[in-house]
Amino acid sequence: MIKKIYFTLFFLIISFFLFSQITKQDSLLTVYKTTKVSEKKYEASLNLSKELFSRNKDSALLFFNYAKKESFRFKSNKKLTSFYYFLQAFFVAADYEHEKAILYCDSCLRIANTSDLELQKADCYFSKAVSLFNIGEKTEAIKYFKLSVSILQAKGKRKKAVNGYSNLIAIYQDFNSIDTCELFFKKAISIADTIEDCKVIARLYTNMSALYDKSHKFQISISYLLIALKYADKCDANKTQILLNIGKEYMNINNYEKAGKYLKDGYLNAYKIGSPDYIIDAAADYALFYQNTNRFSESLIILDTAIKFIDTVNYIQSSTKLCSSLAWSYVELENFTKATYYADMNVRLCYQMEDDNSLAEALDYRGYIYFKQKKYDAAIKIYLQGLDLAKKVNNEIFIKNFYQSLYRAYDKSKNYEKAIYYSKLYIELNDSISSYVNSAINSEMETKYNSEKKEAEIKLLNQQSKYSALELSKSKQQKILLSLALLLTAVILVFVIYNYFQKRKANILINKQKEELQIQKNLVEEHQKETIDSINYAKKIQYALLAHDDLLKKNLLDYFVLFNPKDIVSGDFYWATEHNDKFYLACCDSTGHGVPGAFMSLLNIGFLSEAIKEKNILLPNEILNYVRKRLIESIGNDGQQDGMDAILICIEKCNGEKKITYSAANNKPILVADNQFVEYSADKMPVGKGRENGVVY
Repeated sequence: MIKKIYFTLFFLIISFFLFSQITKQDSLLTVYKTTKVSEKKYEASLNLSKELFSRNKDSALLFFNYAKKESFRFKSNKKLTSFYYFLQAFFVAADYEHEKAILYCDSCLRIANTSDLELQKADCYFSKAVSLFNIGEKTEAIKYFKLSVSILQAKGKRKKAVNGYSNLIAIYQDFNSIDTCELFFKKAISIADTIEDCKVIARLYTNMSALYDKSHKFQISISYLLIALKYADKCDANKTQILLNIGKEYMNINNYEKAGKYLKDGYLNAYKIGSPDYIIDAAADYALFYQNTNRFSESLIILDTAIKFIDTVNYIQSSTKLCSSLAWSYVELENFTKATYYADMNVRLCYQMEDDNSLAEALDYRGYIYFKQKKYDAAIKIYLQGLDLAKKVNNEIFIKNFYQSLYRAYDKSKNYEKAIYYSKLYIELNDSISSYVNSAINSEMETKYNSEKKEAEIKLLNQQSKYSALELSKSKQQKILLSLALLLTAVILVFVIYNYFQKRKANILINKQKEELQIQKNLVEEHQKETIDSINYAKKIQYALLAHDDLLKKNLLDYFVLFNPKDIVSGDFYWATEHNDKFYLACCDSTGHGVPGAFMSLLNIGFLSEAIKEKNILLPNEILNYVRKRLIESIGNDGQQDGMDAILICIEKCNGEKKITYSAANNKPILVADNQFVEYSADKMPVGKGRENGVVY
């Protein structure tokens, strides 16, 4: 989707310079209003339509519609008729009707070919190439871009030729052909330097950065973008997209400080320009910085500044980008109503664009909202639609993502057969993509190596041919040199043999030292294995004392357990028991972690069980008081403050209703109900020896 957005925007921007005339907009308006010569007025209307498109599309259409009505009267003028068909292709391409645009380009080319209008042909080749790319005909697009560049270079139109090379670089990025892109880049830069156009050079470096971004060489991409920014500063060009791209690349390498700076500068620069499309794109990218740092509320502040422009943009892609960003922020904030609203708007816009890649991505967002709402059947239905589209456009990345999404959705809906099926498909495709990328890299390196090898061989042959006569005339000198070389070789050989025996002695000594080190290493590993085995067995003992599922299911309607120890064994524990129609549940954090913490947890579990089962203590606060007393007695008075932070609740049935009492030591219980958090009080004192030993819970 990003590539198509780039090409469409690039085409619409660059096309304003194709067929550029000497006269400016004001002069064209004067001719249009004052001239009585119909043909000149017709030509002025065509040029005005082209000039006004970027600033006022409605006005541009008014002039074009006038030209459309008058076009039949001037069919004998091949140049103007070719120009008319080109503009027709331009307008329909702006509405994403690329097949129709290609037909108009063909009409333009038929007339240009019969009238020897070489520059017209170059422009029509360029326009046709852009439309071919947007319908996926990349090989054909390359062919027509090359034809366009060939004519432009022959006619001395260097600036337009550079634009053609720039597009070729962008296309070859899709084939991961770094060598070809660098070749076109060098050709384009050599031309751009002669015309000293900062904007063109900045665009070339921006295109090359995209190549390295796709190859995940983000540091190289940043270096190209910084050069592009330097050239953009020189000519006071629009720096918005360059700044935004630098910010996104810094996010890719997790340098969020610099990412935030450049994204903010790009966002402010977009408002300085005032174009709704730039503002929306910049807001979506700046919001991405906050989304990636889990600051979704702040991302909405940025996005809300751009939403008012959504009905004024020229290009639908800008609207879809904003809608998808809004949907993401709202779904992470669990505002599913607004998330659904913007996700559905995104889907509608993608249907309107008739872009299957964009629509597949939009459906992925929509399915994710259902998934977050736990509406797994609805999510699966949307994911399957998206998967069909991804397969239709043969987008392996999207296909892989939908396999993963379907696996998760089927797993949550407990359809494990389907979950396993899509999990296998995801793993196979993921491995296949990784293998393909590695194979492509190896192939490219091998080709480069063979090419360099052949160049070296050719160079060597040329040198041999060049100096063959000289070698024959100096044969006697060579014999002398050969004798000296043999003598020198003998000396070197003696020296090498001596060094060999010296190194052999050193190697024997080193090997003995290595053997000793290996023995010591084996002893350490054996001791370590014994220690780890002991701790793993201790883990089994500790887990046996934790609250088991049968007891929890019996007493709780709905629950979950999040228990993820830092080490193999843990000082944290959750424990439960039943006594006298009462159900006790404790969540505790013992002093220390790892093995010391585990010992404390076993001691604490024992004292809790003793208080309830043996001492028949029923109230949670009295149970914790008893445990504290036993801990102080058991651990001693050596100054250590071992114990635990704990929450102990008691659930009992009273007159058909459940009554809950609790005691909290240094941890506060939280009640979650009706989307609200209620935090209950707790004693600021652990269970164990502390500063306030005389205080009871």
